[in-house]
Amino acid sequence: MNYYPHHIGDFNSATRHLTRIERSVYRDLIDLYYDTEAELTLDFNALCRLIIARSDEERTAVEQVLNEFFTKTEQGWFHDRCDDEIQKYRANISAKSAAGKASAARRAHKSTPKTNKRTASVKEPTSKERTDVEQPLNECSTDEQLTKNQEPRTNYSDTDVSGADAPIDPAEVIFGRGVPLLTASGVSEKNARSMLGMLRKTHGDEDVIAALQACVDSKAMEPVAYLQGVLRAAKAAPKPRTSRADERASWMASFWQPTRQPMKDMGVIDAGR
Repeated sequence: MNYYPHHIGDFNSATRHLTRIERSVYRDLIDLYYDTEAELTLDFNALCRLIIARSDEERTAVEQVLNEFFTKTEQGWFHDRCDDEIQKYRANISAKSAAGKASAARRAHKSTPKTNKRTASVKEPTSKERTDVEQPLNECSTDEQLTKNQEPRTNYSDTDVSGADAPIDPAEVIFGRGVPLLTASGVSEKNARSMLGMLRKTHGDEDVIAALQACVDSKAMEPVAYLQGVLRAAKAAPKPRTSRADERASWMASFWQPTRQPMKDMGVIDAGR
């Protein structure tokens, strides 16, 4: 960890009875704990060397601080408050990573070109096929033509001719995935629907769907906290901006249209005059 919150009031109230050397040693031990994100070593001499405690007074202060504020285990000297902060830090990093992956997946999905299925499946009939169809039509009456040879008409008024599948209702996706996910963690169905509705209003359907997918992929133990962390990180992430050079180039391409003046016929110039 490169950063951790230092609560001045909590630290002062817990260390007011210590000497200045003991307070300094305590801060050094905490910094070492956060920097390594692990318990402090049980090797007393190595620990004193790491925090530059060399004099007898400093080494005595190390021993007193360890016994008062840390818990000795088989793995090393353990500190409750430090471990809680480390867990919060790791959860925040994981949420930001998941939000970044979800955002990249959305951008990749948007940039994927969609093929036109109807256009690709339509085949232009050959001249022979047209002749085979037109020949019996010419030999029959109008009623017979409509009955025997004409294919049934298809009403395309409600058909998506863009080649894409029918649009999916985002609300159906969010509540269909989110409600079972939240109720499985102990949230009531009423509260789950209320929470999902609030997330939709605050962050938008697209971000909520991406966060739900990331929550499922990561198998989060606490989906409520995970979803909130992912959506907060996605909202705080900076959006790509167009540079001034690109904007100027686009403006020039749109509005700069060079024109040529028509050349006038000057006639023949007599150099002898």
